[in-house]
Amino acid sequence: RRSAQIEQQFSSAVDVGTNGSGTEKGLAAAKAALSDPLIFDTGVACQNDGQCVMPDKCVEGFCGGFNRGFLREEAALELVFVSDEVDSSEGTMNFYVDFFKNIKGAGNSARFRANAIVGARNGQASSCSGAGGEADAGTQYVELAQRTNGRVFSICETNFGGPLQEIGNRAFGLPVQFFLTRPAQQASIEVQVNNQNRNQGWQYDGMSNSVIFTEQTVPQPNDQIQVEYDVQCFPRSN
Repeated sequence: RRSAQIEQQFSSAVDVGTNGSGTEKGLAAAKAALSDPLIFDTGVACQNDGQCVMPDKCVEGFCGGFNRGFLREEAALELVFVSDEVDSSEGTMNFYVDFFKNIKGAGNSARFRANAIVGARNGQASSCSGAGGEADAGTQYVELAQRTNGRVFSICETNFGGPLQEIGNRAFGLPVQFFLTRPAQQASIEVQVNNQNRNQGWQYDGMSNSVIFTEQTVPQPNDQIQVEYDVQCFPRSN
């Protein structure tokens, strides 16, 4: 019942109609959805909106913004942009890339990926036409996806099942990459799975500050992973 309810809510949210503005601002909309006041969480329990201070609402038993609880510290963040037009958001691409990457904090930018189902061909921005209709080149969405290690698909395809399954598999498959909260001294890293030392089957990736397991040694559901390490110290400049 809960799954059906969520599906209905999602269906209602994405069916926005055609009477709004013709100027699409997907990047700005995503930024707003992931910023205060929409993600604000008071931690105050409630039973209805009247028990919250405006503009907060009662969201799943607590006062806050409509997206309260959406961002979870332990979870990666995947965005999927679906558009048949160019993006007209104010601000530079560098601004949006930095904003989205910083949501997960310094050293954890690789825990964010943007994916684009837009006007594209062979993974590159391009106008397109097909059984699914016509689309302008989704240049901004494609650039964001490329700069965050996301995937790019054409909105002119007739079936989105394959692209969505691929995005879902990357987002919800067994995690092989575990991000550290502070920059680590590589030589000091020790990994345990279920309190057993793991001296092999993983490597440290300095660019993303993460421990990556091989496919053969990936931890299974409910396994407990513990990584101990010495934190890098950066001297202050005078």
